[in-house]
Amino acid sequence: MKNTTGLFAVLALVGFAGLANAQTPGPVTNGSFEQLNVFSGSGEPTGWHNLSNPANAVRRTLGDGGTPAAVARTGTASIELRNGSAFCGFTTDTLDFATFLYYNPVIDWTKGDIIVTGYYNIPADQTMADRSGLKIELRFPWSQTVWSWEDLGATGTTNGQWVRFDFRLTKDVMVERFNFGVAQGWFMSTDIPNMISILPLRFGDTPKSGTIFWDDISFIQEELAPPCPADFNGDGFLDFTDFDDFVLAFEAGNSTADFNGDGFLDFTDFDDFVGSFEAGC
Repeated sequence: MKNTTGLFAVLALVGFAGLANAQTPGPVTNGSFEQLNVFSGSGEPTGWHNLSNPANAVRRTLGDGGTPAAVARTGTASIELRNGSAFCGFTTDTLDFATFLYYNPVIDWTKGDIIVTGYYNIPADQTMADRSGLKIELRFPWSQTVWSWEDLGATGTTNGQWVRFDFRLTKDVMVERFNFGVAQGWFMSTDIPNMISILPLRFGDTPKSGTIFWDDISFIQEELAPPCPADFNGDGFLDFTDFDDFVLAFEAGNSTADFNGDGFLDFTDFDDFVGSFEAGC
């Protein structure tokens, strides 16, 4: 079992309510790129910032006259990542000047894994030799990156079809990286990351070719599974140490062995525990 003590000890002290920085968990702002940021000189979508030359990462709309012809999975807009540079992409790590908060989705440490989903389309006559995908960055409220992960699994062609792309980032991995950074002295344990930035990007050392469109970027954070009642010692594993510990508590008359919670310690508790243990939960 991974060591999560460092982060969760701090969470217990400061409370979860203060971690959201006046924001609520998710979702992605303007994930289908329909809304244009009227204050952007390069035609950026609201909630997104262009990380490269605007000529290489652009918001496209159906019928805009560009080449290749724009495509959209839903609505009339998408983003296109072209082949003109070694790296190009968009990020949610940009300020909303109306609120002075970042557009990055906020995470909830009382919940589970993060899943970022997007859809990509590589036209049949625009085969890519390099790679594209999604990047997730865990960040502090002031935007400093704690750690980043990427999946660059989109390449070749989709023959003009939209393909779903899921990127799962586990809560255990995020906690492990945060605790590692604290142990290295990179940041203080009292500074808790509370958001992620999402980057649809294109990157690679191979000769660039073709193009790729991205649309409908979304973010969810899974609910935690309820604790397994048969994990009697709470160590995260269901094994015979749980059985032994339950028997010892039962024989000692400990109230923790009131497995069915009826207020009585009797063999119905023993039977219910055995049934739950055998069922694997």
